[in-house]
Amino acid sequence: MELLTSDIEIKEGQILPMKLTNFEDLKKQIIEKMTEYKGMAVTDEKLKEAKTYRANLNNFKKAISAQRISKTKEVEEQLGLSKYINDCKELEQYVDDASSFLDKQIKELEKIEDDKKLKEITDFFVQNTGEFEGLIDFDKIYNPKWLNKTYKMDDIQAEIRHVFTKTKTDFDVIKTQFNDENIQKQVQQYYLNKIDDSNVLTLSILEGNKIIDQNKKLEELKQKETENKQNVTNSTQNVENETQKITDSTQNETQNENLKQLDFRVFVTQEQMQKLKEFLITNNIKYGPVPKN
Repeated sequence: MELLTSDIEIKEGQILPMKLTNFEDLKKQIIEKMTEYKGMAVTDEKLKEAKTYRANLNNFKKAISAQRISKTKEVEEQLGLSKYINDCKELEQYVDDASSFLDKQIKELEKIEDDKKLKEITDFFVQNTGEFEGLIDFDKIYNPKWLNKTYKMDDIQAEIRHVFTKTKTDFDVIKTQFNDENIQKQVQQYYLNKIDDSNVLTLSILEGNKIIDQNKKLEELKQKETENKQNVTNSTQNVENETQKITDSTQNETQNENLKQLDFRVFVTQEQMQKLKEFLITNNIKYGPVPKN
């Protein structure tokens, strides 16, 4: 496919557009060929062929682009566009330099004004924090729009006061909602962390209910663990008791099997009787009175 262009006739004060003399024919050929390629199914057998087609298409595109760039430069040179473009860019640069110089100074002055206004805002915040000193984070309630020149200090101060008032009111609601002081503190801490959220009170109450539910489940788990330990202890004690009973019974049976009964009479003094008694006790010898019959 060959790209052809018409000659460009340059007349003083007149610019004629560049065009492809055979554009419609070339367009038709390209569309037909591209449709053929786009309908091609690339398989293992056709992979090499497809790569060749792809390379040819890329080269053809480069040829179109190269001729476009070449002709554009040619027209720019004939019309003197290159110098015109460069002259305009040079003038723009002079303007940019001056604008940048002024912009830098303007921004420096604006920053000074912004810093001054920010200090005034933070001072008001600190002076009016009251009971919430060290609790409400200024960065969480800070609104960058406060530094806009159109934002009046009266409006900013009113918004800050509203935060303090709303926090106090919401804390009272939290205290009413939750009787446990420990849960109150946890919910209030959650509130302070989410204070920049418009739905902070609702979220905090949901968090409190979640804490109560978790505590209940933890208590139930602890109770189950205690019951399981008690059951294990009781079971162990029962086994030990049964084992002891069996042991005692076995010992008694063994002792009874080995015992022999002797009935006899001795004649002793008081001292000898005491020694005999000690002997019987020391040697674990069972003794008792002689039956009358």
